[in-house]
Amino acid sequence: MKKMKCFIYVTIFASLICFSGCGKNNEKAGSGTQPEGQASEDSGAINEGTVQMANPWRESSEAEIEKILDTDVRLPENSSDIEYRVMNDGEICETDFCYDDLSFTYRLKAAEKAEDISGLYYEWDVTDDVDFHGCKAFAKRSVSDEETVDLFQWYDEEKGIIHSLSTAAADLDGFDIQGIAELLYIDDNN
Repeated sequence: MKKMKCFIYVTIFASLICFSGCGKNNEKAGSGTQPEGQASEDSGAINEGTVQMANPWRESSEAEIEKILDTDVRLPENSSDIEYRVMNDGEICETDFCYDDLSFTYRLKAAEKAEDISGLYYEWDVTDDVDFHGCKAFAKRSVSDEETVDLFQWYDEEKGIIHSLSTAAADLDGFDIQGIAELLYIDDNN
């Protein structure tokens, strides 16, 4: 019985040492309010023991995107909150903007064939193939209790550029994303 009590005390003591050490490591890494792997604002260092993926996106400008794609980029008049980014030095170019109280993401990519560059992975409730100014295009919509997501994408075979426009809101009933795509489309023949 005496050996059993001794074993229990040693186990409890070892557990207390282990748990007190874990608490100190958490305090050292930060207060626990930032996600693991994120830099601390105070130290500028990454939390110990984590691996952070490099962000493939970087800030850009309209001029840089036009240079990368060798084409003009058009947004609707009165657009606001415009941000430009490029992925992997131009693999995909992206513009976020607000228009008519909706936020949009507009992606462009130079490519030899059509592919989905939206980065959206939904079960689509509606999918329509569309002829858009002689370009192969599709419109998709996903509806859930929380939000509706619209996607319109076209491939300009002549220029070799994929265009992808998307938006999401609580209710897009009656909204036509192709109408916004018309504002982005540039007809070089006129």
